[in-house]
Amino acid sequence: MAHQAHNIPWHSLADNFEYVFCNAQHGGITNLYPRNLPKQSGNLKHFVEAFAQNVETHSTTSRPKYATFEVPPAADDIVIDDAFLARMSPFLKYVRVKEERYESKQPTTFTFEADRCKMSAFLQNHRYNECYQFYEVNGKAYAAFKVLQLALMLGEMNTVLRICSHPGTDYLKWWNMGECYDTGYDLGWDKICKRALELYICLNVFSCYPSLCNTTTGRTKEREYRRTKAYQQMLRNCTLTFHPDIPLLPHRQFFGITRLHFNGLTKQNKAIWEAPRPKYEQGYRAHRAMGVLAFEDFLALEHEPYHIPNRSDTEDVQHILRSLGLPAELQLRILELADYDKDGPRRLTIEHDPLHLDNHEELQKYLTYCWTLLVNCDMMAKALGDRIPWQALVTSTIIGLFGTGLSEEARYLKVREAEDEYDELIGPANKMYRYVDLEERETHDGTSHIRHEECHDAFFFAFV
Repeated sequence: MAHQAHNIPWHSLADNFEYVFCNAQHGGITNLYPRNLPKQSGNLKHFVEAFAQNVETHSTTSRPKYATFEVPPAADDIVIDDAFLARMSPFLKYVRVKEERYESKQPTTFTFEADRCKMSAFLQNHRYNECYQFYEVNGKAYAAFKVLQLALMLGEMNTVLRICSHPGTDYLKWWNMGECYDTGYDLGWDKICKRALELYICLNVFSCYPSLCNTTTGRTKEREYRRTKAYQQMLRNCTLTFHPDIPLLPHRQFFGITRLHFNGLTKQNKAIWEAPRPKYEQGYRAHRAMGVLAFEDFLALEHEPYHIPNRSDTEDVQHILRSLGLPAELQLRILELADYDKDGPRRLTIEHDPLHLDNHEELQKYLTYCWTLLVNCDMMAKALGDRIPWQALVTSTIIGLFGTGLSEEARYLKVREAEDEYDELIGPANKMYRYVDLEERETHDGTSHIRHEECHDAFFFAFV
């Protein structure tokens, strides 16, 4: 059963698609395709509105659970307490100030100085930088922003809301951030929101098709959800190497995908990657294989899958090491050398198959986490004085997963239509900065705030 099924009409969305294997009209791509039903437009609109309203409702009811901060913290106030510092200590190696976009090595360790616990660390705003100068100019501000991201993903909302209550922060600007004006906008906290949303919609939609998920109800090699472009695209987007690590850490752990798995072209598969594809598929070479290859072949396209032990495997090994009377430090070192700590133990019982019946419990925990993350992002945006355009985000996510090769102009118009409807609801006073298909537009007051782009592209332990 889909998550939040009593509040979100998943079947109103899923019933408008049908599974087509190797669709000849779309370059042999396997995916869910629109059925073009008479009431399709109304059903999709109903779904988008219901989804957005459900986020709004949960955000409103969740906010009273946390403190209100009528007086913002002073610059010297401690906003990262010892309890939160202990929780995030295993992940401080990802709070780095050096360039990470094309870094292939494992993250280095990171020392968290006492000054980084003060509010002053979060008042270092983004400054304009020339090309290749982002980390020199904005390194400290970016490191503080990563700590805020960790707090958001770990559910430390009192910390998040307290920091965001200070009028001197500029984290609306960090919603969609890049290293330079001519690079991709892949550093912002929009990636936390968008990746969770893409996962949440993708897995819930496929859960409405039991015949694609379970062998007992009709699943075969030619009829399974992992064969689709939507699933393969989502999996790669949410575990990709060349992105900042923090927004993707929980998803890698859930799927059992290592940090370096989806990281580029391999020579032996060059012919597949360079095969001609329809024009709308020319964006990324990796996308040319999505929905074309069987899942096992797609998973091995860039690197052979690396087995990550699940939690029970790790616990069994730890029990054996403890029974030998080894010191704790030596136990951890042995686990490290055996790669048992590589990106954390995977969550799924059945590897690489989240909708398998034996993975149902972990799947529900994961979907709950993703939903909570969306709600927390909404609370953070409101604390910063803005609102996330959920109708536009949900619309573009659906198009990205199940679109049928619309032109860029058609995709733009569809997202603009959703935004126009959203503007009617919230009125012209909203300061939202839209960012669609990399075409910039000014806000009502001329400043850059939350931006929206078309989606091409936890920490479980906080909620399980």
